[in-house]
Amino acid sequence: MSFLSAGRLLNASKSLSALTLHGLRSQTTPKLNFQAIQVRTATKKVAGSRTNMRDSAGRRLGAKVAENEPVKTGQILYRQRGTKFYPGENAGIGKDHTIFALEPGYVRFYMDPFHPERKFIGVALAPELRLPTPHFSPRVRRLGYEEILDEKKAAFEENNLARKHHLLRPTIEKQLEQRQLQRESVLTSYSEQIAKLASDLNEDEVLLAAERLLFIKTHIQNGTKLSESQAIATFTYFQNLRLEVQRGQTTQEEATQLRAEYSQLALKVDSLISFDNQYKLISFITEEQRLQKVAELDSKLKTLFADINKKTKNEIKSLIFENNLINATERKRLISKYLKSVLPEPTGLTSPTEKKASISKRWNYEKSKVEVVARSKEAFPFK
Repeated sequence: MSFLSAGRLLNASKSLSALTLHGLRSQTTPKLNFQAIQVRTATKKVAGSRTNMRDSAGRRLGAKVAENEPVKTGQILYRQRGTKFYPGENAGIGKDHTIFALEPGYVRFYMDPFHPERKFIGVALAPELRLPTPHFSPRVRRLGYEEILDEKKAAFEENNLARKHHLLRPTIEKQLEQRQLQRESVLTSYSEQIAKLASDLNEDEVLLAAERLLFIKTHIQNGTKLSESQAIATFTYFQNLRLEVQRGQTTQEEATQLRAEYSQLALKVDSLISFDNQYKLISFITEEQRLQKVAELDSKLKTLFADINKKTKNEIKSLIFENNLINATERKRLISKYLKSVLPEPTGLTSPTEKKASISKRWNYEKSKVEVVARSKEAFPFK
């Protein structure tokens, strides 16, 4: 005889009751056919991922050395983005604006009165030196090199160049020689002209005046005014005298005398000799006299332009381009005024049906349409 446990009896009673209920429902209600779908819900919270909080490592920008700290050649002084600091004396700057030392020495952070809005980082060659070096004083150079007594080693050291510079050396020497020859020829030409324009000058004064005029000519060609170029030439000569006194090459008394003589020579030369628009020497002429001659030229061109034809065309060109008193601005004004490629209307207006007429189309804003314009040869005097 077998016995059932209490759990099995409970399960059996549940199944019998379910069958009884199912039998009763099947007799009273119709049977429904449907398909059950099991839905599984999430039982764990999913964490979101964010990538916008990431950041790259710092670039370690800023100063790498302090004031008066000793540095070696090539050592980095300051890393930056942009030019917050500029390279000063004995310092260089890389393509990423990194400032580095070009000479061994001591770091200096300073301001330059010639560039008041910039901050500089430089390298002083000695601990007692301060930057910036005064503007017109000679730059401090590194001393303490040992003299090479062996002639072969000394010659090798003097001629030792990088391959690129070694290959360019003959070309550079040839260019320097050509420039020197050209300079000497210009000085010779100037000396001959000065001797004619200022006959009371001796040979030394003529040569000094020629060097002064050549210096002034170089500055004028670079866009400096004549008066400013003359002042720069005088100042440069006085500065060279001051440096010669500092080096011991000239005494203070001799420098004072040379300065007074040069001042008198500069006043005399500037009052007798000037430059034309082709940078050639001419007799001195005041600005009022020059403007008066330009006005006379303008009136003459106006008379010729009133009866423009092939004969007067070449004459107008020669008067404008061969005149040595008008400047570039005045020449452009005269060209646009008297050498027009097309004369203003109604000169040369003709019928579109005429032979050899130049036809062009343009928009008429008043009538809002394209109109055809015909011009005869009279409208094109320089073709």
